Amino acid sequence: MDLKFIIRHQLLLIALVAIVFTTDFVRLTLFVYGIEPPFIDGMFYILYYILFSIAIGILIVDYFRGGSFFYATLIVLLILITTAPLIAGTLIRPEHSGLIVMGLNQAFASAAFAAMGLLYAKFGLRFREVLVLWLVMLIATIPAVIQMISDGFGAETRLAAAGMHITLGDQILMMTLLLIIASRTLGRRLLVFSIGFVLLSAVGSRTSLYAYAFALPVILLASKEKQQLLSFRFVSITALTISLPFIMNYITGESASGTRMFGFFSEGTTDSSWQGRIDQMRAGLEDIAANPITGSFGSDVDRYGSIGFYIHNYLELWRQFGILPFALFTGLVIYTVLVIILRHRLIPKDVRFAVILLLVPFLIQIIFSRSYGYPHIFFILGMMALLTTARLSIDQRPRADVGARDTQRGVARQ
Repeated sequence: MDLKFIIRHQLLLIALVAIVFTTDFVRLTLFVYGIEPPFIDGMFYILYYILFSIAIGILIVDYFRGGSFFYATLIVLLILITTAPLIAGTLIRPEHSGLIVMGLNQAFASAAFAAMGLLYAKFGLRFREVLVLWLVMLIATIPAVIQMISDGFGAETRLAAAGMHITLGDQILMMTLLLIIASRTLGRRLLVFSIGFVLLSAVGSRTSLYAYAFALPVILLASKEKQQLLSFRFVSITALTISLPFIMNYITGESASGTRMFGFFSEGTTDSSWQGRIDQMRAGLEDIAANPITGSFGSDVDRYGSIGFYIHNYLELWRQFGILPFALFTGLVIYTVLVIILRHRLIPKDVRFAVILLLVPFLIQIIFSRSYGYPHIFFILGMMALLTTARLSIDQRPRADVGARDTQRGVARQ
């Protein structure tokens, strides 16, 4: 492959990660704390749409160079979720034409994340590249961490109170996982994981934090020292991480069970947020039952009078646009899981670790909390589009980042 081609696309990948995660995180954090540099919003969106339009073009062009059936299905799904709001908002339910732009933005974000995952599977990110971007996010989170330490570990900070916690939490989650992947040693990975645990607690997204906790077993089981980890170290490290907020709050005299981030463990199903989500799930399932084939575009607005009262998982895709997009999406996710389980020995260890570490938390999210419109799962689908392509080449030299450069063997021949 031409060296200039690789350099261009690596720079594009770094720029995309910097814009979508680090820059957006800093922009939103500054906004919460009352700092609004001039022109930052305009420049952000200009770069966002230009860079991702280029990446989506690469995603499509790359398919015609020899994509797999998985790849083709992903392209079809992206086309469907792009055209669905246009058709539904103009022909089927024109009274909800005002929701078309939101639907197109959701489709664009999904395609953009798929393109970013494709580029990541091809070229990867080195430790120092991810570290710099992650450290910028860490610095931006310091005021929230200080506030949390003052108010109690897991207490609501200004970031959560401003309603930014979901977006910010997923950005921290993704960047921390990418840094863990790029780290070479178990010690470094555990250090990054522990810092990420504190940052997510300060940001205030419970779903991001709970899903992130499931990355720890993946990190430990991927270590070469499996026998030790499965006994003493696995239990001790897991117990220490889970106990951290309670230990910190015991020292400061606070109650972790009464905080926003950890109160769910004491309140359980009586938690007000949980109750609200159950009610919204019931309403959504009723809408799906009423229109299982074509969906009910805007039915959440019909019921509640405004957006935001959606099913808190990807069943919302079925509710809005019908069975076909949901079936394709579900099929791609199930196939991804089956490839990892049944063909894991055909995938190099570093690549397998990257896919599993990203898949586990974001799969948990889309099952229990994140609706369609939160596009991070498409990053993994973009990676799998390349992993299931016979022409994929994987750099298997001893390094921590994922990349596709030298050989022409193919990892998971379909």
